[in-house]
Amino acid sequence: MKKILFLLIIILMLFSLNIYANQPTSLDVENDNLAADLEQNKTFSDSARKELLGIASQFDQKPAAEIDINNFDFQSQNLELPLINLKRKQQLNLSQDFKLNANYQQKDAKKIETAADFQLEYALNPRTSLRAGYAVSNQEWWNLQIPAAKTEDFETEPDNDSETGAETNLNSNFDKVYQNEIESSHSLGLAYQPSDRFEVSADYIENNDFGSYYDESWDLVGNSKVFGLKYNYPQGSSISARYQVDQGADATQQVTGVDLTFNNLATFSAAYKLLDFDEIENDLFQQKTAWDLGLGVQLNEDYGVALGYEIIETEDQKESEKKFKASFEINF
Repeated sequence: MKKILFLLIIILMLFSLNIYANQPTSLDVENDNLAADLEQNKTFSDSARKELLGIASQFDQKPAAEIDINNFDFQSQNLELPLINLKRKQQLNLSQDFKLNANYQQKDAKKIETAADFQLEYALNPRTSLRAGYAVSNQEWWNLQIPAAKTEDFETEPDNDSETGAETNLNSNFDKVYQNEIESSHSLGLAYQPSDRFEVSADYIENNDFGSYYDESWDLVGNSKVFGLKYNYPQGSSISARYQVDQGADATQQVTGVDLTFNNLATFSAAYKLLDFDEIENDLFQQKTAWDLGLGVQLNEDYGVALGYEIIETEDQKESEKKFKASFEINF
């Protein structure tokens, strides 16, 4: 009897194991359902496809056939790197009455700008000095231009999605053209010290560029008259004020500014500019006013940081143009 019961138990266990093996588990059922849902919903909506294409475009270049040349903005495609400003100052005492000051500056931004300024001072007496200066600046950059033959190819190229249709890189469709501009100016000035702390000065600058501050394409060059007043505090601190008039062929600019220096460690500058055009021919040339604020901090003898904030307002325009600039200065 016990043997029969034992055999029945074994048969029932084998039968139950066979049934369990033939039934799918709950995990398998969920996976099958998920796969079925993915199979049925494998098509994406238009908004999802656009979002995925936007993400993918950041890691791959678009084919040349898909680029609208007329609406292509090169500035938005370039990454703006932090501005690095290299400076060097040198002072030479040529004799008891003659002194030479030389300044060199280089800025690496969208355009490589280099500037050199030389100023020769002659002491007429212990309180009066005469100075003459020469400044030269050079700008170098690369422009991307489309050859005429390649422009026709863009216009006639069919719009298709085939891999062999347009796999040309964007850079191969443009020619790099080197651009270079050199400008120079001359100055003559007189400085007088009525006391050990006060200094009064007047300078005349010939061929001074003052239009590029508002727009790089503006060619506003003229002669400038600068009148300054400076008070020197002990331990390297000073405060100075200036009034400048820039007179060009078609425009006049007036500048009023204040500069503060704190123990040769930090500087603060503020200037108000008013630009007037003699003859307004179109809406592009309207009266402009600008506030130019600057802060410079000398970290040590070799390194410094400069911050600038500009607010430019145009007549008949409600919104003002605001610019923020930052640079890392290296004294070498």
